[in-house]
Amino acid sequence: MKYSFLYYFKELKVKIKTFFFPRQRWLYRKLPRHWIDLDSCVEICILERFRYFVEKEGCFKNTDYVWNEESKVLGEEIKKYYDLLTIRILALEKDLDKAWEKVPNFDLFDLNKKKTNYSENYGEIDRLENEIFDLKTEIMEWVIKRRDYLWT
Repeated sequence: MKYSFLYYFKELKVKIKTFFFPRQRWLYRKLPRHWIDLDSCVEICILERFRYFVEKEGCFKNTDYVWNEESKVLGEEIKKYYDLLTIRILALEKDLDKAWEKVPNFDLFDLNKKKTNYSENYGEIDRLENEIFDLKTEIMEWVIKRRDYLWT
């Protein structure tokens, strides 16, 4: 009886503490406060966790990636995918914002009167969105395949 009460009290304490001070708070700040699709949530979690691993956990400060051939390859892959995530994807997202500014703004009445070509208006946007999607998918696949090496 005594041990069950202590166990219950300890569990209650942990539940209260994690409710007011959640673990992985940095991740909760990255997730939007409105409804999003589950695939977007998974994308945010995986990519932000990889970014957190490199930036905050000190991936290259705490681990030496030169002691054998496999670790050298892993270190080079981490740098490659981190650069894709932080440099290439951000540049593509800026280009996507600029491409959206070039799309003409039509009223509903103008849209019905004019014959517009979809590929002229949205071709660049589709290309950039597909490229961003492919890069994010490549990074997420790599992180999932290498998760045992990254966080152990």
